[in-house]
Amino acid sequence: MKNLYGSLGGQRNRLHQDINTAIADLACAIRPTLTVMDATRVLKRNGPTGGNLADVSMENTVIAGVDLVAIESYGLRFLDLKVEDIPFILMAEKRGIGISDWKSLNIAEMNV
Repeated sequence: MKNLYGSLGGQRNRLHQDINTAIADLACAIRPTLTVMDATRVLKRNGPTGGNLADVSMENTVIAGVDLVAIESYGLRFLDLKVEDIPFILMAEKRGIGISDWKSLNIAEMNV
């Protein structure tokens, strides 16, 4: 959901004062019909600008779906985080944007 910042122009740094609320607000305003998360290589530490190859995990995974909150929640597994660790996910769920419990959804996993 934080990547929605890329759709904004101007002084985005002002949104960092209350970043969790800002991200939830953006998710309310910008409602993608399909979300694709590339988790082929995941920076696990020292990001976003200080990482090196030792900080990267090869996950070879792509996640796609129509529920932005569920996609975010699913992606947390690659960072060893839980939904409770990320306030903007819970805020977005409370606003009706999606469901954080992705396991309750009808998902399909495939290997290619």
